[in-house]
Amino acid sequence: NSIVRDSNGGIWVGSEKNGLGYFKNETWQYYGREEGLLNTEITSLYLDPVEGFTVGTTSGMYLLQGSGFKSEQRFEGIRINKVKKDDEGNLWVLTVGGADVRRKNGSWSTISTKDGLSNNDIRDVLVDLEGTIWMATYRGVLNQLREVKFKTFSADQGLEVEAIGAIQQLD
Repeated sequence: NSIVRDSNGGIWVGSEKNGLGYFKNETWQYYGREEGLLNTEITSLYLDPVEGFTVGTTSGMYLLQGSGFKSEQRFEGIRINKVKKDDEGNLWVLTVGGADVRRKNGSWSTISTKDGLSNNDIRDVLVDLEGTIWMATYRGVLNQLREVKFKTFSADQGLEVEAIGAIQQLD
């Protein structure tokens, strides 16, 4: 399901059936319950100099600390689809319950169907160069979230005239 290379030249491999493996110097090492990884159905791996090594599973998120893993309490029991950062440094944790976003200041917010998404099972996110957020959902549709600076009114919105030459506020 996911594969990442670390700064030591090792390769982390997360799979649905075989858990978490680490390959370096022609040798495999596997991680499970003894190392604190309570679920070995791996859905996502994320490696970042600031965040460290994060493992998403079908029932939570784990952070590598020393030689073992620690469960991130905020996500216990929740399927993690993907963990990634955008270019602004915001951490996105995509789950079956929406997208949890940790801003650079440390505050968390959640985006879900309550905010207009078509489906809470978010599989990927992209923040484009204009700041528009694109979210891909499982068996849903592609969702676009953006801050709109102008709202346009035309014949499509019921305006009867296309040529507007003046505007006035009514009391």
